[in-house]
Amino acid sequence: EGILGVITGVTFSLRWLPEKRTMSAYYAPSMADGFEAQRYIVQTGWTPPVMRQYDATEARRLFPDQSRDEGALILFVHEGPSTRVEAELEACRSLAAEMGCEPAPAEAVEHWFEDRNHVPGFEPFLIRFSLSVGALFCISILTYLVLYASFSRLVRSLLLTAIWSPLLVLPLVIPYEYRVVRLFFFLICGFLAARSLDLISSSPPFREKPGFGGFFFYVFFALALKYPDPEWRTRPGDIPGGMLQMLRGVGIYLIVLAITTFNTCFHTPETAYWLNVASKVYEWYLLFVCFMDFYYGLARMVGIEGVVNLREPMLSRSPADFWFNRWNLPVIDWIQRYLFIPLGALRHPYRATLITFLISGVIHQYGFNISAETMNLDFLWYFLIHGLAVAGIRAVKRPFRRKLPRLYRLWRDHPLAKVFQHTVTLAFFIVTGSLFFRAVDLVIDFHQLGFVRQLCPVVPFLP
Repeated sequence: EGILGVITGVTFSLRWLPEKRTMSAYYAPSMADGFEAQRYIVQTGWTPPVMRQYDATEARRLFPDQSRDEGALILFVHEGPSTRVEAELEACRSLAAEMGCEPAPAEAVEHWFEDRNHVPGFEPFLIRFSLSVGALFCISILTYLVLYASFSRLVRSLLLTAIWSPLLVLPLVIPYEYRVVRLFFFLICGFLAARSLDLISSSPPFREKPGFGGFFFYVFFALALKYPDPEWRTRPGDIPGGMLQMLRGVGIYLIVLAITTFNTCFHTPETAYWLNVASKVYEWYLLFVCFMDFYYGLARMVGIEGVVNLREPMLSRSPADFWFNRWNLPVIDWIQRYLFIPLGALRHPYRATLITFLISGVIHQYGFNISAETMNLDFLWYFLIHGLAVAGIRAVKRPFRRKLPRLYRLWRDHPLAKVFQHTVTLAFFIVTGSLFFRAVDLVIDFHQLGFVRQLCPVVPFLP
């Protein structure tokens, strides 16, 4: 917006300050209805100096206290002589009501008016990001010293709890405008805490005390390690193989860019909501695969042998198959060792499943809420629904297999049954994906032009 503008001349004019300034806001059923209401007001002869409109996603991000889950938010500023302002305010209120708009709190306009000239620069981000990285490095050093000090396990656990406490709020140091970096930083903090728990457990992955460099590489490359893997530092790096894997990631990145660009420029979410959610499901999956290719490619280049992270999750035959056998397998393995099994996976599998999904939902919810600075419970509901689905499938599967073995084998092996299961599972993920992406869009909205331009700064055909 004005980045490539060249100013060739400037004209100043002096005007009296307005006698009165009043602000108003309205909820429109949709973006199209909001534009139509503004057009109707202007064509009727009223010209408020400010008319701004935000979709539901941007309204939740900028005005969380005055936003709604759907529709649009329109902001008006009326200023001038008192009688004219009062007449314009009343006229706009009645005309907006004719177009199906409802009054909204004027505090949203006041908030916009106060912050309208606030343009965040890169310097605050660079300073805060450097401070965050420095703090994370210091916490890593303290973690290393505590892990390999001659303390009992209880003392080490208490000290690590005190050391890791700042990790809960450390992402907040990064400015809100860079909330994607906040989310990434939260993931790094999670790696440090999760893998340090591996090191404090009964079977650490090192046979002897490693240097700080070895510890640091283990913590942040542990997702790619075969657990336990004490000999990873002795392998030579596979630079050609790593570069090829990273090149595959570039190809998948371009596919994500093409899908996102098409949906952003030629797709109307209001008229095809579920198609919009379905496309986001595939985009999220491909973007995850892209990230993993870059990550594993770099790991192979430094000599770390990777594990299988994904096992064709789009071919899942049930939510249980997806979560236990196909998606983010190193993390699933960690959750099973430290949550699912200790919660009683053998004696009380259904209770353990629900509590595990609930805890996972709380962790995801906290990461996205702290990144978007909002109070949202969509992730919690998403994981709770999936936990109920997984527990229900497990409860039905066991008696089904025992009492009707022939029908069960037919259900398991017949090609048409497989196609039906794939279709139902995909539909389930698309339907529940509406909750998932309603939370994700507060941090990363795939179908906004701003995110597309962040993916690829030079896209000449974008409107």
